[in-house]
Amino acid sequence: MRVAAFDHQRKSLGILSALQAAGHRIVDRPPADLLLVDHDSAPPRAQLIDAFHADGTTVVMYPHGARPTFQYAGILEPDQRIRGQLVHGPGIADIYRIVGCPHEPHVVGWTYSPTVPFHAPRKIRRVLFAPHHPFGNGTMCEYERTLNADVARRLAALDVEVTVQMYGSPETNGVPTVGRWRYVPSSLDLDWRHIDQADAVIGDGTIAYLAIARGKPTVMVGNARQVYADDMVTPVDRWPDIAAALRYPVDTTAGPLDHMLELARAGTTEVNEWKERMIGPPLSRSLLVRTLESLAR
Repeated sequence: MRVAAFDHQRKSLGILSALQAAGHRIVDRPPADLLLVDHDSAPPRAQLIDAFHADGTTVVMYPHGARPTFQYAGILEPDQRIRGQLVHGPGIADIYRIVGCPHEPHVVGWTYSPTVPFHAPRKIRRVLFAPHHPFGNGTMCEYERTLNADVARRLAALDVEVTVQMYGSPETNGVPTVGRWRYVPSSLDLDWRHIDQADAVIGDGTIAYLAIARGKPTVMVGNARQVYADDMVTPVDRWPDIAAALRYPVDTTAGPLDHMLELARAGTTEVNEWKERMIGPPLSRSLLVRTLESLAR
């Protein structure tokens, strides 16, 4: 099978590695049997879909981010040429069904990194803080910037070593400059080096999900916050149902930050259940390859 891919932030590499190991060939132009994209409308994906689909290529989506995306909940019209959508866990598939996404979800397990069993440190001394990040153009929702600032203020009051990993400047992210903190830039590419060095992670989106997959005690930052279809005016369709399925049990919005960190450190049944639903099982390379071979027929 000839496979082409648009790689977004190194998020297709685990999938391509499994396909290559199974004997499939990676190509960069038509003809191809399969095209993998993370999105069906953002440039240059739409143009790639046009070119490959016109040549008879099957198009399949892989996860754009670990947290589900909501572009089909009243924001964008789905491209009907997409044959299916790979997802990490059954909870992600459930959310896409709630949204009404027409692309059939296929659960294949966690594709972003090797997974590690949960490990509870004796004490949390080193914290990685990965705030909500701005869009690629540097703009950011004011509510998310306010959340970042609030978490940073509460974190500064704790007796822990803090590394802040963020995309853009502290000012853009709403994060203050604290003299004793360490700041490291993020390109948003998949990277778990700083996660593995921390005792616990406070974060949002993909990096928080990645931390959980890497076995780290994790506190999320407003994981079930309201998502809007336009400029902070109209909620996306069926948001209460989506939020109930999305909500992570240890969140900065749920109580004092030191208490949330201790809850994350100890581990809970609710977190384990959430991980099974949203992170999913470790990647099954054989299942992944069989799924893509079947879709490309």
